[in-house]
Amino acid sequence: MPAVGEAASEFSGMGCEVFGVSIDSQFSHQAWVEKDLGGLNYPLLADMGHRMSRSYGVLAAAGIALRGVFFVDPKGIVQFASIYNLQVGRNTEELIRTLAALQAGGACPINWKRGDKTL
Repeated sequence: MPAVGEAASEFSGMGCEVFGVSIDSQFSHQAWVEKDLGGLNYPLLADMGHRMSRSYGVLAAAGIALRGVFFVDPKGIVQFASIYNLQVGRNTEELIRTLAALQAGGACPINWKRGDKTL
């Protein structure tokens, strides 16, 4: 299963702009990306004032930000939101499937996959 960075070109091909947001500083981001990730191919924004984290409902007690994924349409409307406990990793394949479902042009039944008919 590819990580979000590895799937960035697929998201881009679907018309989706990928970026990350963290409550850490840009200096923490830089160290983390260089030391642990070996690079990052999408922007990572610093939300040190917690404004975005609070607005999207991922700011938990004690100023900790949970992991969240949001698909926001060109009009600025959140079309999908998922907030994860810190112990739960995201599933890139499911995120791609969800984006495809949002773009499918109809209601998608249970276990829908790209290429399947909509309701």
